[in-house]
Amino acid sequence: MAGGLLQYRDGSYDFPVAHVEVDGIYTNKAPGGVAYRCSFRVTEAAYAIERAMDIMAQKLGMDPVEFRMKNLIRREQFPYTSALGWEYDSGDYHTALTKAMDTVGYKQLRTEQKAKQRPSGAARRAS
Repeated sequence: MAGGLLQYRDGSYDFPVAHVEVDGIYTNKAPGGVAYRCSFRVTEAAYAIERAMDIMAQKLGMDPVEFRMKNLIRREQFPYTSALGWEYDSGDYHTALTKAMDTVGYKQLRTEQKAKQRPSGAARRAS
């Protein structure tokens, strides 16, 4: 399990330093009793890094995509060696993320979300 997780622990982000601490448990039981297969636990690692990016963006008061853009490995940095020594040969993550956000209408979505937000401390009316 740790092999895939450790390979992906900093994802596509340019972190100058990284630290990983892992506790591993082996079992023949699938999580939640559901048959599940994934290559070297990349799904869990991707979730962990992306959730951390969301939390950091929130703590800094930044839009999550803006925060990701600031921290993605830039095209001109390739070939790239991560803080823990993994080598990346190529990528254009900024273009990929921009295309994805344009495709899903991210700016419009964020505008709609802000319009629906309650002011801080606002209570919900009892029904």
